[in-house]
Amino acid sequence: MAPSTAQIKANALTRLVKEKKLYYQELEEHKQELERLQKQPDSEYEVKVQQRIVDETQRLIPTLDTKIETTLNGLKEYLADNKDTLGEEDTALIQNAIENVK
Repeated sequence: MAPSTAQIKANALTRLVKEKKLYYQELEEHKQELERLQKQPDSEYEVKVQQRIVDETQRLIPTLDTKIETTLNGLKEYLADNKDTLGEEDTALIQNAIENVK
């Protein structure tokens, strides 16, 4: 059976939240690597490359925040518009996805 619209929307939000968490973990790892490289002599090029990686990762997070906010608002709107027709399972799935954003 194909997933319902509610499942697709809730899973999209859940995926974006997981992705954001992974970006923060990745950012922390890149920062630690940058600090390690900065302590090494003759690693100027590696420091520049690693700094660029840190900067790129930091630039992705606000974009992801915007996507999460848009998806969250769409999911809340979908829930409000379809409250009477959604089953308990879909309603619980949506509410759980919304709670995981906080």
